[in-house]
Amino acid sequence: MDLFVRPEIDPDDVVLWEGRANWRRRLRPTGGWLTLTRRRLVFTPNRLERLMLGAALDVPLGDAARARVTTGALSNVELEDAGATVGRFLLEEPHAFVRAVQDRAG
Repeated sequence: MDLFVRPEIDPDDVVLWEGRANWRRRLRPTGGWLTLTRRRLVFTPNRLERLMLGAALDVPLGDAARARVTTGALSNVELEDAGATVGRFLLEEPHAFVRAVQDRAG
């Protein structure tokens, strides 16, 4: 059994980036799988996190979505849409995710 749970994606949508991630929210990050498509951002907690009531995230993204790598003790990615923060994530390849968001906006 795989630890990571991948979300179901609509057949007419396209996955632009996906990978392991920690969703940085509140005091404790949640480990799971992050998927960026042309239309939405989906975070699915891994099986262990689900046992501890780890939250999921599934939000539609507008054309104004943008991402940036933040600096600090760890490099996080912050995703914004229409001026509001959608989420902060710790990723293995943060710059690849940022490029995928930029390419999505075209």
